[in-house]
Amino acid sequence: MHYLRQIKLNLMDIACTTCGDVKTPVITFSCDPSHIMCLSCFQQYCAHLLAERRFTWVANLGSTARCPFGCADGLIVDPHHFYVLGRRLYENYKDFAAEECFLRSGGTYCSTCGAPFVDESSNFFTTCPNGHRFCRKCGDIAHAGECDALLPPEQRAVSEKARENAHSRQTILSTTKPCPGCAAPIERNGGCMHVICARYSKQQNII
Repeated sequence: MHYLRQIKLNLMDIACTTCGDVKTPVITFSCDPSHIMCLSCFQQYCAHLLAERRFTWVANLGSTARCPFGCADGLIVDPHHFYVLGRRLYENYKDFAAEECFLRSGGTYCSTCGAPFVDESSNFFTTCPNGHRFCRKCGDIAHAGECDALLPPEQRAVSEKARENAHSRQTILSTTKPCPGCAAPIERNGGCMHVICARYSKQQNII
């Protein structure tokens, strides 16, 4: 049996720090003095943390909720308190907490198929049980050269722009044909095979 020691009767008629109403029971954070929330506000607060993946990781405790006022010592110190969120949100919390524990223990999720696995090597590139090889730093498929995720922000922006430009050039080469008059790339996206280059006014048939 788990005693939910941070859920208490509001015998002092203290107002909820979120909605301002006086309700009972309430949940108290571990900060000193304790900030309290009514259970309905606590449910909404935790639902918001789950949606934005902003639960706090604490060693020897796991994923928990921190006092909304930012108190360094304000925590929910027993995860069983999250059972008051209701079955659906509690199951979501357990899934999130398990995933966070798995990742912090060295686990990895494949960026292609989502398969969980553990690779204890220090290599940037890894291969999931289904054979997908990818970079653990950025999640992209295994690539040549230094990973953009390790670069300073300004260099990362330049690298990303260069990669986008290279991808655009490859798309143009694979979906267009050069005009015989000016070599401008032209594309037929419907209609007959007769095309007129807007730059050169050259008429041609696309085969």
